[in-house]
Amino acid sequence: MESISERWSTSLILGDGAMGTLLFGRRANASCVEVFNLNAPDDVERAHREYVDAGAALIESNTFAANRLKLAPHELAGRLADINRAGVEIARRASAGRAYVAGSIGPLGALLRPFGSIDRAEALDIFSEHAAAVAAALPDLILLETFGDLAEALIAVDAVKKSAPGLPLLVSLSVVEDGKTAGGDALLPAFLKLRDAGADAVGVNCAVGPQAVYDALAPVIADVGCPVSVMPNAGYPHRVDDRTVYESAPSYFARFARDFVALGANIIGGCCGTTPDHIKAMAPEVVGGTPRARTHRATAVRERAASAVRVQARPSTPFEQKLGRRFVTTVEIAPARGADPSAMLAAARLFQSVGVDAVHVADNPTARPSM
Repeated sequence: MESISERWSTSLILGDGAMGTLLFGRRANASCVEVFNLNAPDDVERAHREYVDAGAALIESNTFAANRLKLAPHELAGRLADINRAGVEIARRASAGRAYVAGSIGPLGALLRPFGSIDRAEALDIFSEHAAAVAAALPDLILLETFGDLAEALIAVDAVKKSAPGLPLLVSLSVVEDGKTAGGDALLPAFLKLRDAGADAVGVNCAVGPQAVYDALAPVIADVGCPVSVMPNAGYPHRVDDRTVYESAPSYFARFARDFVALGANIIGGCCGTTPDHIKAMAPEVVGGTPRARTHRATAVRERAASAVRVQARPSTPFEQKLGRRFVTTVEIAPARGADPSAMLAAARLFQSVGVDAVHVADNPTARPSM
């Protein structure tokens, strides 16, 4: 096949779906899916092959959490090189020349200073070790995925550039409902910094479902300036009868695959909760297509808001009139832990009588059930 760098610029690429949730669902009581590369390689190869048979032209090695920090609790840090090499080799075997193999590398699994104990030098060393182990098995590209903090992603990029030079690099961030990363990074500036640091392509994966990913990408994709990957979760997971259930159906993903193609995405796949059935449903919308020209557009949320019926204007409250102009005072009131709100209302009236501008009611303070 032509190089992935040539392919993603001229053709749409259908990615695979989840590996972790798929294997966890098939093997009860598993705690580390990466070790399956050594003790259950047939299961891993079967999952890869199912995605390829569903139409995926890009599959990710089962190496996402195979760094020494994440392997240590399972007493597997000493097998790091073996696990990563086997993960890429299994994916290559399953691809049978029909799909590209991305060497998957995830976040550290620990917080960087000042929020945690890992400093930049240690983080760089951990990522470098992981990247070198993955690259040794010769994947077609390196995929840094599910990064919720730009600072950590940039360290990982630096590590890959030093430990796996010459391999194309795709960096995929994880966003939350507000369209930013969990670390508060706005998407477009983050993409541009990753590109300047050496990423050949960028993207969004995991955390939220297709709608939230679409809303995050729609206003910025035209300004990214490099190939973009989109791999959302199958919605938020729910617990049903002690099982984790993802509720977004394959048909729902097929519809959004069409929308992501229209946005100008280059690689479209799925993340947690997606299955070969999701990828198969998306295939008709992606396989054989070419990347579309990107245009500026509002998010779906804004588009819906623009078409909504305008609400009748109302006079501003005294509190609203003061905001930004005068000092305001608010007081937190704990919600009632029963069905009687009278004490809470009495407290609010007391604060009103002494000039407090507003009260706010905390949501579940001290983690105790309340009204």
